[in-house]
Amino acid sequence: MEVESRYIRSLLQSAQSGNNAALEQLFEMNLNRVYTISHRLTGNKQDAELLASKTLVEAWKQIHKIRTDVPFNLWLDSLNINQALKHLREIKEEKKKRRLFNKNKIEEKEPDSKISQLDAEICKLPKEERSVFVLSKIENYSAEELFGMTALSPNQIKDKIKSAEDFLLKADFIQTSEMLKKKITELPQKFKADKKILKDAFTEIYELKLIDRVEEEEEEIVDEYTEVVDVKKEPIKSKPKDLKVKREIGIEVPSFSPEFKKKLGWTILIIAIAVAGYIVITSGLKGWEASLQGGTAKLGRNQLTGSSTFAANEILKTEENSVAEVTIPSVGKITVEEQTEFKRLDQKNSAELIKGKIKVDCSGAEEFFNLQIPESIISGYYLGSIYSVELNADKSGQVFVDNGWITITNNDKEIIAATNHYVDFNATFGLSVPYNKNAATDFADAVKEFLYTKSELYVERIVSLAEKRDALTLWNLFNIVSPSKRLLVYSTLNSLIPHPPSVTNDDVLNLDKLKLQIWLEEIEWNF
Repeated sequence: MEVESRYIRSLLQSAQSGNNAALEQLFEMNLNRVYTISHRLTGNKQDAELLASKTLVEAWKQIHKIRTDVPFNLWLDSLNINQALKHLREIKEEKKKRRLFNKNKIEEKEPDSKISQLDAEICKLPKEERSVFVLSKIENYSAEELFGMTALSPNQIKDKIKSAEDFLLKADFIQTSEMLKKKITELPQKFKADKKILKDAFTEIYELKLIDRVEEEEEEIVDEYTEVVDVKKEPIKSKPKDLKVKREIGIEVPSFSPEFKKKLGWTILIIAIAVAGYIVITSGLKGWEASLQGGTAKLGRNQLTGSSTFAANEILKTEENSVAEVTIPSVGKITVEEQTEFKRLDQKNSAELIKGKIKVDCSGAEEFFNLQIPESIISGYYLGSIYSVELNADKSGQVFVDNGWITITNNDKEIIAATNHYVDFNATFGLSVPYNKNAATDFADAVKEFLYTKSELYVERIVSLAEKRDALTLWNLFNIVSPSKRLLVYSTLNSLIPHPPSVTNDDVLNLDKLKLQIWLEEIEWNF
């Protein structure tokens, strides 16, 4: 199995700290993998989609339990297998119940017609043999890894693999061990998953979060009410089952009609959901502080003197020869330079640069910060980035990364920039690919011309002038250029920094996100 990248571990840590965007990205990167294993174990699209969705929800529930010495992919695959075995066991139990009570049989789902002959045969294996064979022979897990993922001993694993192979060798299209190995290599590496799986999983996750929030709010309301109300009433003699009593606050509650109780219950639930929704929306909006470092500045309608709380939707404006600083808990500090307008948004850890120049220092951050610029959003790629942004009156500007890695998204395009790289932006023309501050002048000019003209003649010029320090520029071009130019970019980048053996040119040309990330890791190590 591949060594886990720092990028994956960084996403995992952010997801564990409650970052929904990181969780979604982590799940999206692994969606096809989860669906593929689910499909190979169930043999049909309907069950595979249900199982994949269940696995992602369970992963969210248990994400804080991942040990630092266990790769995320290994942990997720193990979770996927356990969910699959549980799913198959439930189907088997349901069949038993129906036979026992003479109910209609569960309609047997035929394997999908599009899957290979071998996949169809694998689906006929008993569930444990099926899971062990898939993980060992198709997903290439070692015996030691399988021992950690399953409740089976090494000897049991060996026996089940042997049993599965013996069964498959009876198929008339296989017959020999060599043919079986050949058929395995011909299997598609991944099945393409429907994005609906991700949507269904997150719908359930958000519902579970809301239920948790409502329960917490109900407990808090009861606790606060208990503290405030003074107990002065005499002990109540009625039986608790006949007279609902909250003794600690001394309130007698008469026996209402069922209809009234039902209406009251719905009213309380609606209020609780509204309160919970407000708390979810406004969580993370407290604690921002703006302080004047020199000159004059306004925060909202008031003159800023010393330090003041920076509330959501307020705008900080600095005058000429003035500097202010914004402190954000768990994120870091933002220096707001002269003649700048900087707005705090009502989303957690989010702001907008309206005009001027700022420097964002997230070097000690525990959470990600999102900065909105015209038509784009800047976020940390890893925690701990430091970068500057300058926005001109014509809505054009430039980002410079002092340290670390950042992402800039514009509609469906994402740019990844690293230390000592510039990114130009324009509200009309979008984002440039990043270019090194030490890049040749002709190279940097070609990058800028490509931003404003979109002519792929400049892609050819960028490629022809590229040196090793320009590798990140080339990598970012993959998602922007046409397929015909993608091969040209691939050939040049591969000659400068060869991709790892686990990445193929087909992976790159087909824009396999995970494989591109693996190559990006290699580029990072060569900086």
